[in-house]
Amino acid sequence: MTAEMLPKHNRQRIGEIQIGRNTMLTPQQREQFLAEGYLVIKGAFSREQSLKWVREECARAGYDVDDPATWRKDYERIELHHHEKLEELAPAAWEASVDLMGGLEQVKNRPMINLFAMNFKQGADQPFQPPSASSRGWHKDGWHFRHFLDSPEQGLLGIPLFTDDLPQGGSTFIA
Repeated sequence: MTAEMLPKHNRQRIGEIQIGRNTMLTPQQREQFLAEGYLVIKGAFSREQSLKWVREECARAGYDVDDPATWRKDYERIELHHHEKLEELAPAAWEASVDLMGGLEQVKNRPMINLFAMNFKQGADQPFQPPSASSRGWHKDGWHFRHFLDSPEQGLLGIPLFTDDLPQGGSTFIA
């Protein structure tokens, strides 16, 4: 996102944002975020712990991730029994988020992971379509409120991947 893309009343604010005051991010990561609008934090949480959590929550909802015969739906939003605070599950992702938001004083709430969006096999019977305006399924996260670029409800969107994301494997396209 560039300053020109911001509403006029917000254009000055982009220069005021203090990224990197108490940072664990490299200068290259900060520059990438400002230039491209996203950042990948690899290894933010334990693979073993996340897979265990996914298996437990799916089993509670009646799915065995290793047994396609139990996949009643192609796609399921599983409300979690066990919630995790981002700062406890993935301290590096939490620190990067705080840094990107401009410091802890800019953070209005403590994000919690309370839902798994599980694509068991949605689209598996279709040929792969690269992301484009004609691809199906586009939506905006935070559908429950009216969005503005400076909305405090969703100043930074995190998308944790708790299982492997294989090429053409059905993960979320991000635009």
